[in-house]
Amino acid sequence: MKSKDEIERRLKSLAVLLDSKFQVPGTSFRIGWDAALGLIPGIGDLISTLFALYFFYEALRLRAPASVLLRILSNIAVDSGLGAVPIAGDLFDAAWKANQRNAGLLLEYCSNPKRTQKESRLKVGLILACAVALLACVAYSAWRLIGAVISLL
Repeated sequence: MKSKDEIERRLKSLAVLLDSKFQVPGTSFRIGWDAALGLIPGIGDLISTLFALYFFYEALRLRAPASVLLRILSNIAVDSGLGAVPIAGDLFDAAWKANQRNAGLLLEYCSNPKRTQKESRLKVGLILACAVALLACVAYSAWRLIGAVISLL
């Protein structure tokens, strides 16, 4: 197993490379290769997602608990899913910085595993509750729409 310092250096370096390597001229805003790759239609977001999965791999190597793994995957899913929307998704992708979130989460886990696990359980629970509520709203709306169409026939 690699030393904690080496893991920290590797995670931080990759997160900076992917999320904040370059400063946008005339601003203090920074972007990385993740946002740049997202501009390539079709394959750019796929390549970015593959790089982002490295943080999941490191979490597995660190034997992080399921709640931490799910938080990492949810950050990647939000980044990939919303980042795939043309133009607006690219702007969101540049601001979301999922790789820095995941690097920070893993470094936090290395420093304080119990607290990170507890926070991750809470956040994963909240994410799941929001997903269920959203799914219920979509199902209800679809049901109402189908009813309205049937009543018109």
